[in-house]
Amino acid sequence: AKLKGASYIAVTSTATELMKSLGADRVLDYHTENWWEVPEFAVHKFDVIFDLVGGKESWYRASSKRVLKRAGRYISLTGDERYMVMHSWLDALKWAAPVLWRMLWTACWPFVPRYTFFNGLGYDPAARLKLFDLVDEGKVKVILDPQTPFPFTVEGVRAAYHLQKSYRGKGKIVVKIADDDE
Repeated sequence: AKLKGASYIAVTSTATELMKSLGADRVLDYHTENWWEVPEFAVHKFDVIFDLVGGKESWYRASSKRVLKRAGRYISLTGDERYMVMHSWLDALKWAAPVLWRMLWTACWPFVPRYTFFNGLGYDPAARLKLFDLVDEGKVKVILDPQTPFPFTVEGVRAAYHLQKSYRGKGKIVVKIADDDE
């Protein structure tokens, strides 16, 4: 979106400088400021919100505080629960049902912003090639957590898992399987 001229507002806790280096026009610290209560956003509503962490609480805040345009789109990359525990098809249904219901409801009700659950690029080779081209051109930056790569050992995989689960990673968390020359 930034490549097409959209403004970019990031919400983070400690990664303010990282967000600015990635092109954020404005960075909010969620420890000191609730993005859904910023008066400016009630007047100048968002066209799109990408939710990478918040889940259902962020959706409810965006829709109830009316900071997203009616024709806007809320795109979630997370489900409602931070941790998925699935031991049966019933657990999968409990996880998916609220998300699917929200998608259906907002698709059918024209007076609310659309809710979309994004689960990856899918199998579209052209989209993947375009993304790779943007990375090669330096227009999309891939940020790796400074602690990575972790070794492909039991301890290394555990450390990577715990960092991922802590939500404290500052970029992609990588486990190195093998050296390039092997």
